[in-house]
Amino acid sequence: MLACAVLFSCTEDIVPEIIEQPEQPVQEGVKSYTLAITAGKGERPDTKALGFDGAGKLNATWTEGDTVRVYKEVAFLGNLIAQADGQSTTLKGQITGALAKDDVLTLKFLNPDYTQQDGTIEYIASHCDYAQASVTVTNVEEAAVTTTPATFANQQAIVKFTLNVSAKPLSITIPDHCIAVTPTSAQSVLYVAIPALSLQPVSLMAAADE
Repeated sequence: MLACAVLFSCTEDIVPEIIEQPEQPVQEGVKSYTLAITAGKGERPDTKALGFDGAGKLNATWTEGDTVRVYKEVAFLGNLIAQADGQSTTLKGQITGALAKDDVLTLKFLNPDYTQQDGTIEYIASHCDYAQASVTVTNVEEAAVTTTPATFANQQAIVKFTLNVSAKPLSITIPDHCIAVTPTSAQSVLYVAIPALSLQPVSLMAAADE
């Protein structure tokens, strides 16, 4: 908003018009709280995030500083930050909203952009990893909220493509998405993140390295 002050130069007194501004309603129950949530994979293999152990298995790991967004229905309440590396961590931060016991909160790790990838697990982990969890508020105090633990489920598929030739670019087209995979050098094995889909056509086009 840009406020401009206009100066008048004249002998007659100018009486400014006073316009009363209506009071802005304060949303009842909206407060800021500290929230700390235990986030671990437990026995489930489909949780956040990505690593590769060399035996063809994706592992769930957190990295200190990972940011998780918190929602109540569609309202964004704030961010939580992973406090340590590992398969289990504490997500902690400040959230602001109207909260009550038994409210369900949605936690989202990263909003991915699948369109440009380089075919590596490392790129997917830092740019495309997308996991989600739901927790239930168990207690609301003056300055803090507690919830049930979080178990994150991946919201995408990681596909390993093994090509008969080394290819530089790979184009993948699915409904509402066109994914360009451009490795830094010609590769015959490419890892690609694609959004969750079911019974939908997927078309591939690879260009062999000359």
